[in-house]
Amino acid sequence: MRCPSCGVENAAGRKFCVECGGKLALSCKACGTPHAPSEKFCGECGATLKEVESPQSRVKSEESGNSGLSTLDSRAAALIARTGAKTLAPALCEWRAELAGVLGDEATRVQLLREAHQLYEQIGAPLQAQRIGQLLSESTS
Repeated sequence: MRCPSCGVENAAGRKFCVECGGKLALSCKACGTPHAPSEKFCGECGATLKEVESPQSRVKSEESGNSGLSTLDSRAAALIARTGAKTLAPALCEWRAELAGVLGDEATRVQLLREAHQLYEQIGAPLQAQRIGQLLSESTS
């Protein structure tokens, strides 16, 4: 197991680095939650932990392009589920719609506003959904 602090390789099962004394944390590939080396399943998402790696090797893997989009998508979905960041999705659609409007792509702007409206309704944000609904009615008139 490689130390995330100094990069020295350590024997499997160690909890602390033999070189710098840093904690040798493992993390779930599916959601990124840290785990002890003895754990078999992720306590956050339930993934088997034979699919774990050190944080440093996970970053290197992503930088080298070895991590597919599906892995990144599943990690993002797990993060959203864990943190409640689903409230960010409609705001991102709204910002993308604004950008589309600036770029003169009205069809994309309207499509993204509809998506933002639907997402705001799904998360129970009626005032934001109403505001987007007004923007949509102004766009179609």
